[in-house]
Amino acid sequence: MDDYSKIKLILINNLESVVLTVMGGVALSIPTVVSTLYNGYLFGSFIGGALASGLSLIEIIKLTVFHGFIEIAGFLMATVAGMRISLLLKDLLISLPEDQDFSKKMRLKIISIMKLFLYSLIFITIAGLIEVYISIDLILCG
Repeated sequence: MDDYSKIKLILINNLESVVLTVMGGVALSIPTVVSTLYNGYLFGSFIGGALASGLSLIEIIKLTVFHGFIEIAGFLMATVAGMRISLLLKDLLISLPEDQDFSKKMRLKIISIMKLFLYSLIFITIAGLIEVYISIDLILCG
């Protein structure tokens, strides 16, 4: 598989997951929590499968450390953004705009969510590029 195909596969999969995680906030964050737990399960399964296939712990670390921290941080930011959407919707549905600063507070919360979403997309994209151009090459080159 060429580098373009690897990037396309990794980025599309990870970006879809980030969007699902963030947008899950609209559904009381249930999809957000499920997506986050599923990603953790996949990461644990990868580690377990790699160990079972005979890869050494050093090889697994080489394969994951350079992009893994960035990718995990990106997914955690997406999780927080999704949960903040749920809290924002709760505020909009339950709270009455009693004070004059209500719309300003809502606007600031929305900006905060959008920043987290943007940062998570940037982190996931960088992690995917590192995974394809550095992590995989480290394993293949020894």
